[in-house]
Amino acid sequence: MNTKRIAVFAVSALMLAGCSSAPASTSKPGTENAKQETKAEKQQIKTEKREDIRSDVIDGILSDLEKDGFKIEKDFDSDGITNATIHEAEKGKTDYEFFIFANDADAKAGIQTLYNDELVDQDTDEGSTLTFSDDQTQIEDIDMEDHEVTLYVLNDNVIVKGTVPQDQYDAMKEQFITWGFLYGEQVTNEDIEKTEKNN
Repeated sequence: MNTKRIAVFAVSALMLAGCSSAPASTSKPGTENAKQETKAEKQQIKTEKREDIRSDVIDGILSDLEKDGFKIEKDFDSDGITNATIHEAEKGKTDYEFFIFANDADAKAGIQTLYNDELVDQDTDEGSTLTFSDDQTQIEDIDMEDHEVTLYVLNDNVIVKGTVPQDQYDAMKEQFITWGFLYGEQVTNEDIEKTEKNN
């Protein structure tokens, strides 16, 4: 009798242990995977939305520049940068390039690549001054020989490059501010006042 009771208790205990542990082992990983998938989907939608908005902004800028007489070249090729969509707008001695990357990290690596390229060019051209901002979002290249200034500005997943004659540098900075690419520490109150007056 005692032996039968012990056997029954043992079987009951095993069944209870099996029932209580089975749902925990199957449902938890499934729930975790579902959460991760949902999070990944949300992040992808967020990224796509931002890229769409950024593309719309660039398209609007290019459209305005075309109305102002700029020659537009979409899907422009640039040495050193292969993982971005690049559009160019050119008029006289003023040249703008828009580098649109898939994400912020690629754009950050891109501006470092562009700086390295400018550094190599500077070694062969003694008459230029090259500066890279402390936060690595802005490159300024002043070419004393050709009297030109080139400015690169990183903003999220986009780099905007502008090259103008030296006497038009302030006007180009104002243009960058108007487009919303130059802001924060890179913009002084004087820059903003000039932009507001001209608008």
